[in-house]
Amino acid sequence: MRSFANYVLAVFSILFSFAIELELAETNPIAKVKKVRRATDARKVNRPWTLAEREAVFAAAPPHLLLPIAIGRWVGMREGDVLRMPKASFDGKTIRVVTGKRGVPIAVPAAAPLQAIIGQALQRASAPGKDGQARPQTITLCANSRSKPWTGSGFRSSFFKLIRDLEDRGEIGTGLTFHGLRHTVATELRQLGYDSRAIADMPGQKTQAQADHYSAEADLEMKMRGVVQKMERANTRGTKLSRKRDKSV
Repeated sequence: MRSFANYVLAVFSILFSFAIELELAETNPIAKVKKVRRATDARKVNRPWTLAEREAVFAAAPPHLLLPIAIGRWVGMREGDVLRMPKASFDGKTIRVVTGKRGVPIAVPAAAPLQAIIGQALQRASAPGKDGQARPQTITLCANSRSKPWTGSGFRSSFFKLIRDLEDRGEIGTGLTFHGLRHTVATELRQLGYDSRAIADMPGQKTQAQADHYSAEADLEMKMRGVVQKMERANTRGTKLSRKRDKSV
């Protein structure tokens, strides 16, 4: 509801802006209306996946689900872009696509684990079926269990069935979504010390503000550990200098 309310505000604000240009209105009454803020105790959606959760999902996912999940995990692409990605987008080493939402071209070298999963998927697609007949070939890289292109609703149904099963077994926490993998990639890059521009470039975000949004929950413990160590060294040096001064007085 919060997102919908803010969406309505944005639409009406745009309409009033056009009305002002056409001299049908004098002011934009929506301009001063504040967006609905998220409650402090609200459940966070699309949270990053933990390492243990990624391992659990990868271990349990059937091949037709594993490939799109792996692309989301290693590249941070949106679900729709992953499902629509043609086979020609992968040249054996690099994934090259133009994002559907913003039309941003991206070229991301596939990590070794992702290359292996893509290679296995292509081998299965070219192998004969159980009846000995050739499998139907799709233009898209990802295909469902019937070797046909995924539909959005079909993928989400299969994906969340897998997630619910793992939740019921206690192998993952609640709240995992495919879009959460986008946050996962951004979080991981932030933890590794990459700046907002690098984080934005990888999944095809236009602005660094978007990258900051996706990596907002990054665990900066490792980075802060280095900061604190430097602070400790600086204070230690200061203490030693003070002792030398005291002795010289």
